[in-house]
Amino acid sequence: MASRQPDGGKDRMRQGRWIDSAILFVFALGIRLNDLSFAPDVDEFHHVLAAQSLLSDGNLSLAGGEAPYTRGLLYTLIVAGFFAIFGESLEVARIPAILGGATLVVVLYLWVRSASNRLAGWISALLLCTYPFGIYLTQVSRFYSLHALFFLLGVMAVHRLVSDPADGWRQTLTLGAGATVALALAFHLQITVVVGIGALALWIVADRANWIVNRVRRGPRSSIPLVAVAGAVLLLGGVIWFSGFGPRALFLFQYADPWAFEHRDNLRFYHRHLQSGYGPLWAFFPILILVTLHRNLRFGLLCPLLFGVVLVAHSLAAWKHPRYVFYVMPFFFAIVGVAIAGVVPALRALLTQLVGRIGSQFAGGIARPVLLIGTTVGVVGFALVGFGASSDFVRMMQPGPDSLESPRPYRGKAEWATAQPTLMELSRDAEVLVSYSHLKPPYYLGRLDVILQRNHLYQGDIWQPEFTLQPQLARPVISRPESLAGIVSCYGSGMVIGEHFGWRDPAGVPSGTVDWIEEELNPVPLPPEWRILVYTWESDDDEWGETGLDVDCAQYPVGLQGTEGSQS
Repeated sequence: MASRQPDGGKDRMRQGRWIDSAILFVFALGIRLNDLSFAPDVDEFHHVLAAQSLLSDGNLSLAGGEAPYTRGLLYTLIVAGFFAIFGESLEVARIPAILGGATLVVVLYLWVRSASNRLAGWISALLLCTYPFGIYLTQVSRFYSLHALFFLLGVMAVHRLVSDPADGWRQTLTLGAGATVALALAFHLQITVVVGIGALALWIVADRANWIVNRVRRGPRSSIPLVAVAGAVLLLGGVIWFSGFGPRALFLFQYADPWAFEHRDNLRFYHRHLQSGYGPLWAFFPILILVTLHRNLRFGLLCPLLFGVVLVAHSLAAWKHPRYVFYVMPFFFAIVGVAIAGVVPALRALLTQLVGRIGSQFAGGIARPVLLIGTTVGVVGFALVGFGASSDFVRMMQPGPDSLESPRPYRGKAEWATAQPTLMELSRDAEVLVSYSHLKPPYYLGRLDVILQRNHLYQGDIWQPEFTLQPQLARPVISRPESLAGIVSCYGSGMVIGEHFGWRDPAGVPSGTVDWIEEELNPVPLPPEWRILVYTWESDDDEWGETGLDVDCAQYPVGLQGTEGSQS
């Protein structure tokens, strides 16, 4: 009987762990399935159009362009598989990211629980589950949720490998292979994971510092393995650098698209992101790290090192956006979860004692449990209200369309799906279609002729001349008013489609070009909540006269080709 009790306890713990996991998965899935038909981000169409092309033509072209879209190829292949099974739609394309996001929450829970306790796992998982920007990233048809999931799995495997090196060669081989595959997949989806892998390597060195020092002290013969490892690392670094990856990585570290120029020198970008969403936690983050280190030294060193190195590196990099550090946000929440769970017993004892004193002196006949529960709910509720992320989460969960004045967090994109019938009718007789968005017209209207966005003229860190072809779509790009005037002078009819986002933006449609459009073309009244602007023209060939630009109209058919969009 005595020998069976521990096994029964383990079985109950195992059963409870998987029940918790199922509840978290369903909860995370429900949150991410909420209002799945929200207006799309333009980047989603990279995978959508490439997956459609793969199924129909066997290639990965975007809207008939010549260059295949291979970034995050694994995600595109998964989207194509879902299209083949469930049919082609934007909602179906988002399912892989949603499943990845829900799985990420469960995996974090299981890892933190194993490193600390059940409460720590729940706190960490719920914080990640309700992280507003994380919800959005795991809803859009992009690879960020899978990228974060693979990196976390790789880190977990390395952590287990380093923590329990005597588990046997078979388990060591399995963990090593699993870590390699997971980190390789993460690298495939997003190259920036090299920063996280570097931080993981630093943790391994720090964790094995005593072993390294002892090896060195024993003399040259004992140091041979260290010299071999160091030599292999240097050799690998040399191969990586001279293969071209090193210089490319350095270039990407210093590069940013024009739309991101505003924050390229803003070293406090990610600090402000965390401050706005989790101000109280971020203010006391060093103390949370100390508590985590006290609870689990090895785990408490790993998470801050990964999170800190990536945050500093990306703060120094030119291109900044919260999505670039999403893959280390689970480690931030892991620190918070372990630290809070670590101080809960002391807080519970303090609160119980305090409630007892209050009840005996002031509360009269109020039962102590009622007073204790009410006080606990009040304290926790006040803490949650203090997070900017809490209010953002509540707004994201609200049903109905986004407000024009105050869209839900990370939403508020142009409503192309709603406007599609109107845009189709307007574009039917237009000889040329000019659009600010380069991927939405091929999907919703089945055509795109000219791209009106200055950002696409910045290629290879150099501003290219007007009418340079966009590499992936093979469509000419313009940004200046005289370029658009030249097109208008060569074609008797056409339309310009803009979006509120990017209108009068130096990296989108500059103010000078907008002024010319508003003065010379015919505005089409559209509901403002669509966030779409349309201008048309219809004229005789000579109406526009001289444009001041030496234009050969015979060149314009380059890129003026229809595409068979799925929504046309």
